[in-house]
Amino acid sequence: MRVLSLLAVVLTGCYDPAVDDCQFTCTDDKCPGDLTCIAGLCRVHEATESCPCPTPPAGCSLVTGDTVACLAACGNARAWAAAQTTCAATAPWRLAVLDMSSTLAAAENSLKTPISWIGLTRSSMAAEWMWAGGTGSIAKTSTEWTADPLHAGAALTFLCAALENGKLYSDDCQMPHAYACTSN
Repeated sequence: MRVLSLLAVVLTGCYDPAVDDCQFTCTDDKCPGDLTCIAGLCRVHEATESCPCPTPPAGCSLVTGDTVACLAACGNARAWAAAQTTCAATAPWRLAVLDMSSTLAAAENSLKTPISWIGLTRSSMAAEWMWAGGTGSIAKTSTEWTADPLHAGAALTFLCAALENGKLYSDDCQMPHAYACTSN
């Protein structure tokens, strides 16, 4: 029995499986071995090629964008919280984080619906607008908010944000809209 136990310990110490680039997702910034978490995927050191997009959440389809690597458009209209839950149910997806001007514009050019919920919200009227996962904020005075007369001043009215014509505006979180998910 001791010999079998010793053999099992020796064989276990020799087990070293190969881990491929982009093989694992990393929602908590942790990856196995020497891999690094980059945009929700475990990457090998000095990886240069992009990873293929993971399968999008049910009811969503991949769209292409110049600066948004993995963007999924979801046409089944939902309230903001339901859209957030649907995206997050399929790791590494989440309600779209478009935290740069270039990604906002690229997403709008790729999305076919006029209005889409995105992962930008605030906890109260006095709070800052924060991206899903706490990856940054957008000031109420940012030029990213629409100046469209239909939504003028809406940046101060509600707690959830949508994207329309490449610009942000706030809307009632219970309004059903199409939505977008990103895997970043």
